[in-house]
Amino acid sequence: MTAIGDPTVLRATPSETSGSTTPVPAGSPGVRIDAGTLRFWMALETEAGRSRLRAAIDAGDVAELLRIDEEFVPLYCAQCDSSYCEEHWRTWLEFDPEDPGWLDEMRGRCPVGHERRIHD
Repeated sequence: MTAIGDPTVLRATPSETSGSTTPVPAGSPGVRIDAGTLRFWMALETEAGRSRLRAAIDAGDVAELLRIDEEFVPLYCAQCDSSYCEEHWRTWLEFDPEDPGWLDEMRGRCPVGHERRIHD
């Protein structure tokens, strides 16, 4: 397995997570994910959730991070068991066919050709 990015468990306020895609209650504990130019916030409201995430990060357990939420390792390809930098992923945005103004998700294809959802 190759090295993964280290999402950091932290406490932050919405002003500290400008550009985030998830509304964050002031002082809410969570995770800021930085992967290339992708930056987003995911709230972790329970101590059990934070402990599980910290244990997976400390162990370098990508499979557990994927089980918790695949967005914790957005540039990791499970089929290759490798992380690739953002420049090597081909990414695109998918919009809701019923409402073309609504962004549904970001998808990507790793250098080997495996496709996955990068961010929802």
